[in-house]
Amino acid sequence: MTIKDNVDFSLFTGFNNFDLFSNSIRRSFSYDAYGDKNIFQAVVISQPIPLDPNDSKYFSGKETPRSNKISRFSYRGRIIGSDSPHKFLPDPCNPIYTGEVSATNEIIALHTTFYSSGEVGEVEVLPRIGSLVEVRLEKNAYSYDLSRGVHIKVTKNPSDPSAKTDSCDSIRSIMQSAAATPAWSYDDGENLGGPPLDDPKIEEIYNAYITKYGSNLAPPDGMCGNLPGYPLQKCKVGKIGTRTCTLHPKFFDKVKEMHDLVVSQKFDKTNPTEKINGGGTIRTVKKQISLRIKNAKKKGSVLNTQQYISERSSVCKPPTAPLPTAPGKGSRHIYGCAIDFGGILLHGGTDAAELPDSVARKSKIYKFLLSKEESGFKNYRAEPWHWSIDGR
Repeated sequence: MTIKDNVDFSLFTGFNNFDLFSNSIRRSFSYDAYGDKNIFQAVVISQPIPLDPNDSKYFSGKETPRSNKISRFSYRGRIIGSDSPHKFLPDPCNPIYTGEVSATNEIIALHTTFYSSGEVGEVEVLPRIGSLVEVRLEKNAYSYDLSRGVHIKVTKNPSDPSAKTDSCDSIRSIMQSAAATPAWSYDDGENLGGPPLDDPKIEEIYNAYITKYGSNLAPPDGMCGNLPGYPLQKCKVGKIGTRTCTLHPKFFDKVKEMHDLVVSQKFDKTNPTEKINGGGTIRTVKKQISLRIKNAKKKGSVLNTQQYISERSSVCKPPTAPLPTAPGKGSRHIYGCAIDFGGILLHGGTDAAELPDSVARKSKIYKFLLSKEESGFKNYRAEPWHWSIDGR
């Protein structure tokens, strides 16, 4: 364990330094198992999914990519090592847990989704199931954000896409014997990708935002709310479906109630795709900026710093709300008062799901949830997957 801020109180004398003496004892016993560590080794446990479906052939090894032509990608990863934050989860690479596809998929879904931070162009550096990778997690007030992280680089790859690996061959085998998982099942609403949070552009926009609007509109780390009827409270963290979600306690309970009500209807008995799951929840201001940059680029919008902060959500594709510029304004995700459901509400990905005649909109689940709308749980009509306290 790491011992932080240990003070050698023998260097100080005098009664007036008694407070320093007392504090040195308290702080010397303040333990943090991880210290400032945020870089880990992980093993890839799901098929990496590129943002551009046309790039799928590169991840299967069927073609060699042209330089700088691979889109960003995502995958599920399990952090390894004696200090792994994933030690409390079942290991999907252990054959004990990989007897059949659905059980394996459920375990994989419990793990962190990692997103690449930029384009790559060499097949050797593209991850595959079983690749060892270096990843980064964002620390919060209590531990780490284990819902998502950043892919840094591949440290060890199989010699070819069909090669066995020592790290996770059991998953490779079971996935090869099953139907392929559709790419859209890895989608997460508009909460996919974006520049890394330490990107200079994000820092520039964030500093401009804080300078002009201050730091009191968005809730501090570990807190949710600051909206009418949703006062600042410690966020509630728990499972909704197979996903760990972080939301305002009042909204968490409502979302969990609605999710469980949908599951109780057993729509998937007649249609296996009629499923719902927890999804993207709270975001930091910097994460919202990152998504606005990525989604504005996808829409073709050219924005200046102030527009990234405050321009309407429709300048992004999918729509991505601005930052809080006054009390009650901005993305409900920042307040922990919105969720992007997974499952059929994202069928085909965001581009497909938002269409007027999409599978998502025609689904029994979407129609059922619309019939249950009430104050504190409403759909943003442009996105069947996005539900919040007020439909924003």
